[in-house]
Amino acid sequence: MSKSGVFGTLKMAYSDQLINRETPDNPVNQELLVKMLEFANQFEDDDRYVYDNALAKKMMTEPMLLMNTTVMTGHAAFGLTGLYEEDIAFIGYPDDNKNGHLIQSYNTLAISTGSQHKEIAWSFISTLLSKDSQMRMEESYHSAQGFSIRKDVLEIHFDWVMENSSSFFLATNSGGTATYRFVPGDVREEDIQKIRTLIQSADTVRTYSPEIDQIILDEAALYFDGTKSVSEVVAVIENRVRTYVLENM
Repeated sequence: MSKSGVFGTLKMAYSDQLINRETPDNPVNQELLVKMLEFANQFEDDDRYVYDNALAKKMMTEPMLLMNTTVMTGHAAFGLTGLYEEDIAFIGYPDDNKNGHLIQSYNTLAISTGSQHKEIAWSFISTLLSKDSQMRMEESYHSAQGFSIRKDVLEIHFDWVMENSSSFFLATNSGGTATYRFVPGDVREEDIQKIRTLIQSADTVRTYSPEIDQIILDEAALYFDGTKSVSEVVAVIENRVRTYVLENM
């Protein structure tokens, strides 16, 4: 994996700890950023990194395989188990709480503090959060786009997973897919409990700002290519992010 690839993964995993908009005068966790940059810098340069298909195949036959993955449906974890014919353990990136499982939202809604129509906005959002609305999404996609935020609808999804046939697809680096087919009875209650535990243990929400992200990536690249020292890069990131946050509060 390349320097930028490793750094990008760490940036996603520690997004809520790296940037704090509530402290605009000092928004960047500089100590954490230094650790992330120095760790990623131990890997190969981007232009020297070549995907080794033979090595990847060898890794998949070894007793242990570490994968960076996202669990979006009740079938996903068991699809991996079926494909590799081995038990799957979920281990989050280590954080301050030694947990590391994070939640990523693809559709985030909020009401601006300056809104003149907060009641109307909340009426709209609460409708989307209602059981009827969440059930329409569940029945259309069976949570293929992610888990419902309602526990009652989530349990309905788990019941559907155990009672219905489905397929799990895993993209391969060669451009193809590996498929595992489920039939009713393949997924058991104890399997579902693993997913419940995973969801309940997630204590971090991934935060994302395209503008702040680009600032960090642009400056990090200058460290990775040797143009600047880590202290210089961190100082510039702190200054640029502070300016952005203060201008967009």
